[in-house]
Amino acid sequence: MSSHRGDRPECRTLVELLRAGAERKGDALLYRYLRAGEIDGPVDEWAYGEVDRRARAVAAAAGECSRRGER
Repeated sequence: MSSHRGDRPECRTLVELLRAGAERKGDALLYRYLRAGEIDGPVDEWAYGEVDRRARAVAAAAGECSRRGER
C-alpha cells in the first residue's frame, strides 16, 4: 500500500486490498454465497480475514508448484 486518503489505504492490487480489509475489518462479513439461491436457504459466509487467509494459502500452494521465474 502506498498512501492513505483519510483513514482508507490506497490499494494498487487485489492482494493489497484483501490485506488492508483483513487488517481493518478482520471478522466483519465480506462475502455471502446463497448456495441454493434463496435467502432462507444454506449460505457460506466469509469474513475479510478469512478471504485474506485463503488467498495467501492459494498463493503459497501455487508458489510451491512452480519453478523459479514461472507464473
